[in-house]
Formats: sequence, C-alpha cells, structure tokens
Amino acid sequence: MAHILDDNSVVPSYLGLRSQGEEQDPGHQTNLALRTGEVREIVYPDDPKNVNRRFIEYVVEVQEKDGNSAGTSTRYANCVLSNPLGSVADIFRYTLREDDKNQAPEDGIGVGAKVLVLCVNGQTARGVIIGGLRDTGTDKEGDKQQGKDSKDDGHNLFFEFNGAQFSVNKDGELKVMYRGATKVDGTLDDNANSDAEGSTIIFNKDGGIKAYTKDEKQFIFLDHANKKIDILADDEWHVKVNKKVSIEAGDTITVKGDAGIDVTASNDVTIKSSGVKVGDATDSWMLGSTYRQAEGQMNQQLSSQLSSLASLISTAATALQAAATAQKVPIGGAVAASVPLQAAAVALTSAGPLLGQMGSAITSFESNGSSYLSKKNKND
Repeated sequence: MAHILDDNSVVPSYLGLRSQGEEQDPGHQTNLALRTGEVREIVYPDDPKNVNRRFIEYVVEVQEKDGNSAGTSTRYANCVLSNPLGSVADIFRYTLREDDKNQAPEDGIGVGAKVLVLCVNGQTARGVIIGGLRDTGTDKEGDKQQGKDSKDDGHNLFFEFNGAQFSVNKDGELKVMYRGATKVDGTLDDNANSDAEGSTIIFNKDGGIKAYTKDEKQFIFLDHANKKIDILADDEWHVKVNKKVSIEAGDTITVKGDAGIDVTASNDVTIKSSGVKVGDATDSWMLGSTYRQAEGQMNQQLSSQLSSLASLISTAATALQAAATAQKVPIGGAVAASVPLQAAAVALTSAGPLLGQMGSAITSFESNGSSYLSKKNKND
C-alpha cells in the first residue's frame, strides 16, 4: 500500500517510510555505509542548531538503502566538512552551496551541493562530508569545462568556486578567469557586474603569460616565444614611481603620440646621444655656447678697433679744421697749414688698417660658421 505525504507526493509501497532526520538504530554504531546526499541547509556557528559552535555545519538530505531494505531519504543534521590537510598549520577551507529553495523538485534533484557522507564510528549524529559528486542533473550540458567529458580534452583539470574559474588543459596551459559571484544554479549573482566578467590570466604552452580584461581591451602579454612584451590600455595607461625610472634598450626606442607629447621636468633635461633629429627639418641645430663664444671674441675685437678708429678720425677732423683755418684770408700760407694737414694724413693712414682688420675679423667669424652648427643634429 502506497503512502501519501503532506505535500501530496506518493511513496511507493516497496519503499520504507521514516521521518526525515530520524536516526536509524539510534545509539548504535551501525551506520557504516558511504552515503550520497544533497546539502539542504547551512548552519553557521552562531545558529542555536549548530552543535560544535566553531565550524559551519550542514543539513544533508541523504539517500539510504542498506542491503535489501527499502530505500528512503533522511536528513542528517550537523554534518561537518573534512579538512583534506588535517593540520592546524595547513588548512584547506571552503563552503558548500545549499539548495536555495530547500526542497527537491519532482525528479528529486535540487541545486544544492551533491556530497558523499560517512559517519564517524558509524554514528549518524557524527556525519562528515568527505567529498562531492558530479551530478548529471546540474552539470551544464554542452560546456566542455563543466559538463560532458570529451576524449579530445585529454588530461585536464577544471574547477570553479563562486565564479572564479581555474583550469589546466591537456597541453599544461593554466587559465584563471574571473566571472563574478554566482548563485547556487551557477548564474551570475544579481549584485555581480556582468561587464567585468571575463578577466583572465593565461600561462600558455610557449611559456608566455597573458593577463587581460573582458574582450582583451586591456592586456599585458609577456610573449616568451617572440621575446617581446605587449601592453594595451583602452583609454589611459598611468605609471607612477616614487623614486627613479630607468629604461634601457639594446636597440631602438620609439615614442609616438597621435595627439601630442608633453614632457615636464623640474630640473634639466639631459640628452646624450650621437645625434638628435627633429621632424623633417633640413637645417642644423645651433651650437649656442660655441657660437656665442666666437661672436663675443669678434665683437670685443670690433669694439676695440672701432674705439681706436673713432679716435683717429676725430684727430684727423681736428687737424683738417686747423688746416682749413690757416688757408683763410689773410692766408697764413702753406707753411701754416702743413702741420695740421700732416697730422690728418697720419690719422687717416692709421685708420685704414683698422678698417681692414675689422673686415678681417668679420671674414674670420664667417669662415668658421660651420663650426657653430651641429652636423650630428642634422636631419637629412
């Protein structure tokens, strides 16, 4: 005769009927079978239902069938997780997902974690979750990383915890991907940023390391195979160093700015190279210090000579004035005019070489014009 439960579900006559959570053979160490079950509830240490008061406990709905006896579903309360490393110093801790609806659907399979349970010393009240099971009812079909296994995948590893994926493929390539916090059914949590999903780090089989955000709009690629590093920023790349930045290249350094390049320095900008080429200019750069030194020497020489020349011309002018006076009526005679005329002649005679020396100074300055220009800084 079949039994009808309160929720109108039917228990066939060949199955046993027992209240959920009821221990079988209470007080006896007889529950020695490895059980499969599904996590229905998480019981935190501050919950009055938690027994040990230190660790999270789980209510697990376990499928029981011993020998030829009828099968039934029983809830084991206060189950704890095993610690694979079993040490105070070495700990591996994680939490399991509970069925958010806390009830199984018609096919009996919910979305809570599928686990394996053993009872310490066969005591049902001391259930320990020793591992998990894959469930064809909840694994995602068609997803090679989570669902149906394929021979083509070869020797591989994959796990995902709360949206963080870790996988190693048959080539030994390691991939870590960020999705965002997920719900119990594997979809993104309502508070998760779907636009952030897809940030990934890959260690490829060629020894390269690539880290990128969604759609690879930002990435850093250490390309071991091609011996180069690629960096991409979609909008802005900002680097700040509190002390010193040093860049060394065994070959060419190229800097390109489509809009412009700004260089700001609180102190001097020093360029040491075999030459500096700027734009499409065909003129050489001026060696300002060398040019000013030569120009200063020339100007000093011209200034001195101009001063002497001015004095000589002044003397000649005075002498000619005196000679002109001597020639007025009554004429004093040629004898009276000869002295100033002679002085004027001497002054003008001395002025002539000075004019020549000034011309020579200018000629000399111009002849050395090429030495004032940097041929190394010429962009031909």
